[in-house]
This record gives sequence, structure tokens and C-alpha cells, in this order.
Amino acid sequence: MESIPEKKRLILESTMALIRERGFHGTTMSLVADHAGVAAGTIYHYFRGKDELIRALYAYNSNRIRTVTAEAIASGDTRKQRFLNTWYRLYEFYIRNEAVLPFFEQYLNSPYYSERPSGQFRNPLFRLLQEGIAAGEIRVIKPELLLMLVFGGVSSAAKLKLSGKVRITSTDLRDVAEAVWAGISSGEKAKPVRARKSGVKST
Repeated sequence: MESIPEKKRLILESTMALIRERGFHGTTMSLVADHAGVAAGTIYHYFRGKDELIRALYAYNSNRIRTVTAEAIASGDTRKQRFLNTWYRLYEFYIRNEAVLPFFEQYLNSPYYSERPSGQFRNPLFRLLQEGIAAGEIRVIKPELLLMLVFGGVSSAAKLKLSGKVRITSTDLRDVAEAVWAGISSGEKAKPVRARKSGVKST
């Protein structure tokens, strides 16, 4: 993920925290400035207004997820291992960054979200699914739908954990991830894939 100025990152993170508490309408530029500890003029140095700031926050989080996914897929000798790595690391990302999922839910159900193809289909996991289908290792289902199934499962598990209502162990996570893989797998023997170097850049 391309590095961004620290003040810009702080503004984005502060905006996300406020949106979690107050929603889009209740989050004002002055509140963001106070929360981030910067002058209002600093925000306008990076963003022309609130709408641009919120759209930039969506891009910021989407890029973070693509980076996490790319790093996970860069390890493992089989598609199954890379899939499981991605599941675990996405789950950990959501747990460490509790405001991300609430932000996505609000954004995707708001006028900010257009009907144009989502950037998530540039996610490295999407390509992994496509490759698995082409190799006969993953069931022939539209990869767009498979991607929604995977992300939906990971986010639901993370929300359940964050709610504190259910104790989720590492064994539980492994069992769920294995069950999802079993559901999308064609049942063919896993084929080794060429190992990639770590630090792959997301696109």
C-alpha cells in the first residue's frame, strides 16, 4: 500500500472513528479537526470537502484490505493454503481495526456508493478464485459471488467476535475457514502453485 502523509492518515482514521459513533450526518469537518488534533485548514489541504473525505476513506480502507490479502496470498504452496491464510489475516485485520466494518456497512448502504463495479474485484483474492476455477480446483461459480461469500463469512465472524457474545477460538476459526473452503472446492486434489515472494503489491 502506498504510504500517505501522517496527518492525512490521522484525518482518515479520526473520520472513521467519528462515523462509527455519529454516522455520516453527525460527523462534521470541525469534529474531525478536533478529533485529529489538526486545524480545519489542514483537512481542506487534503480534501475539498466532506464528500471527498468520505470517498477517500472508502478507498483508503479498500487499499488496506487489498494489501492484507496480497501479503497473505504471497505465502503458501497451494491455493487452499493461500485461501486459508487470507481468511485468517482478514479476520485479524477486522479485529484490530474495529471501525472498518461499521464504516463499510454505512458506506455501502449510502448514496456515496455507486452501482459501478466495485474496486474489491481488483482484490488479489478475486484472482486466486479465478485461477482456482480455471484449474478445476474450485467450483464453477461466478468469482464475484464467491468473493462475496468469503468476505461475508469473514466479516460476520469478526463482528460476532467484536460483539463479545460468542467466544471464538483459533480452532473455531480454522473449522469455519476449512468449511468455507470445502464449500467452494471442487473436490479435486490441490495443485501446488509457484511460491511468490512476500511484499507483493496490490493492484
